[in-house]
Parts: sequence; structure tokens; C-alpha cells
Amino acid sequence: VQVGNFEAGGLENVVLELNEFLRGCGMRLALVVLGTQGAAAERARQLGQRLIALDYSSASYRELLQRLKPKVVLSHYSIEGVEVCHELNVPVVQVIHNIYMWLAGEELRRFKDAAALTSRFVAVSAAVKEYSVRGLGVETDRCDVIGNGIDVDQFTGSDRMVARDRLRKRYGIGINDFVFLDMAAINHQKNHADVVRAFSRAVHGWDNAKLVVVGPVYEKGLYDEIRTLVKEANLDSRILLIEPTSKPWDFYAMADAFVGGSIFEGGRLTLLEAMVSDLPVIFPKVGVAERYG
Repeated sequence: VQVGNFEAGGLENVVLELNEFLRGCGMRLALVVLGTQGAAAERARQLGQRLIALDYSSASYRELLQRLKPKVVLSHYSIEGVEVCHELNVPVVQVIHNIYMWLAGEELRRFKDAAALTSRFVAVSAAVKEYSVRGLGVETDRCDVIGNGIDVDQFTGSDRMVARDRLRKRYGIGINDFVFLDMAAINHQKNHADVVRAFSRAVHGWDNAKLVVVGPVYEKGLYDEIRTLVKEANLDSRILLIEPTSKPWDFYAMADAFVGGSIFEGGRLTLLEAMVSDLPVIFPKVGVAERYG
């Protein structure tokens, strides 16, 4: 199982849960991390998943494949080594986790080159497959759709009122405050800035409304821009930016509605999590959101 960066987020959660499922089916796997490590990597180790960190080069990657002798490489947003796999007759299955609209120039060319050597693709929604076929060089008959899923019990099995009261007390949120939750990594793809702008316009005259943004900071400059937007709108006490937690379902229990601003999500897990948590959702009508809208 191959990934690039493995820090915190939806892709990481999918990989961890899928790895556990495969192990439960009796399969042997190694999780190869070619980029930076974070909480997800530590979680993999806690679960007993074999994690191998590798500074990528063709030589080091070839040596690893020759040592592990894998039956297949299951890649999650990581195309390094596809040529080596092709040379060694190791099949590569790529999971396409999103509508990769940001790929352009050299990045797009590299993805298309890797697509030509990929044995099979798995798209997390029909919208993801449609875009990948149209824009990324993925052949339609080599791409299957397997929708994203979540562990429903995690979001319905706990005492939601206890979690709600605990987190509201921790972050200074009143019991009568109406909380909008935006849970996603701080990067341009998630479009938190527009959520903040929309909230700042809608909140006037609604004194008990709050916006809680929960996500790891992947783009420090963008985080600073969002903090500036909040300060300029005089909403420091009503917009909270919070680092992620190992128990995201508690934040859904704390919230009254879910909001997201990304305009090219293919199969966003947080949308499914919000629905399972019985929260009203405000989200652009793209990907799986179009299906449920």
C-alpha cells in the first residue's frame, strides 16, 4: 500500500481503515510512506500495520520491491515508482480519491504517463471517474467506481450529549449557540476562506451563531490569511480554528449544522459523516453531494 504524505485527513482515514479490512481478510501488507509523516502514520503503527518510510529514488524503490515481492501495489494519490513496477511486472492499482482539478502542466503530464502504466483504477464516485476519464488520461474500461464509506458505528455509538457538552465547555461555546462545523484540512482545495466570508455576511443579527473549523494546517500562509479575514470581520470570538482530534465524531455531536466550501469534491467523507450524524448540510452540489442534494 503506497502513499505520499501521510499526515491527517480523509485519505489517511480511508487508507487506515482499508488496511485494517485487508488484514482482517488475511492479507499481508506493508504501508510504504514516500513523504511526510504525521498523526496517521503514528496511528498505523499503533494498529500494528507494518510501515516503511522511504526517501524515493528509482534505485531504492526497486530494491524495496525486490525485497518485498508484492503481488500488487495499491497506490493512494502517489504515482512514484509506476515505471519500476511496470519493469518488474508488478500490477499497480491507483485509487483516485478526488476530482484532481489542480493537476496541470508537468504534474498533469506525469499523471497521464503513470496512467498509461497503471493496471486498474478505483474512483471513489462516478463524478471522480467522469473527470478522470475526461481530463486525466484514465481509460474508462480500466476504472471501477467503489464509493467511499465510513464506519457508521463511530458516529452513532457514543454518548453524543456527553461529547457535545464536553467540547462546548472546552472551547467556550454556549449550550444555546448554533454551531456550523467545517471539518477539512487547511488548504486551498477545501476553500475555507469562502466559508468564512459567507459566515461573516450571514451572521449579522444572529448573535448565537458560531463557525468551528477543524483541520490540520497544510498551508501556513493560507491559515494566516484566514486568521486575518476573521480579525477584519471582528469575529474572533465566533469563528474558531481548531487542530484535528482523533475522535472527529465528537465534533459532529457538538455541531448543529455542517458546512463546506470545496467545489470539486468527488466523494467527501465528511459529507457522509455529517449525514450519519443527522446534521443539516450546506455544501456545493458536486460529487456525491449532487446525488444526495
